Amino acid sequence: MLTDREEYVRGLKEDLDRLNALAAGWAEDTRAAPTELRFACERQLERLRAHRERSALRLLAALAAPPHAWEQAALGVDEAWHAMHEAYGVALRYFDPGRSDFGAR
Repeated sequence: MLTDREEYVRGLKEDLDRLNALAAGWAEDTRAAPTELRFACERQLERLRAHRERSALRLLAALAAPPHAWEQAALGVDEAWHAMHEAYGVALRYFDPGRSDFGAR
């Protein structure tokens, strides 16, 4: 049986995989874009990558936290994940304006 901590981490990893797949599709679309649009798209993708990296680092730090510090560490992960989802929401409006959701957790 999974612990709450294991379930939480599994859910975050699934969420990150889903968002990475979405960003990979956007990166593919960017390669086919006209030059002037491609530069703007690449900047947006770089912002997403930065948020993703910060979120992943927070997750790693939380995983390394001792059991008594887990809840506090998870709060930091939640904050990073929220910021990452906001960045993906901005990108979603940029890359796919007709879509309203990307499967946020």
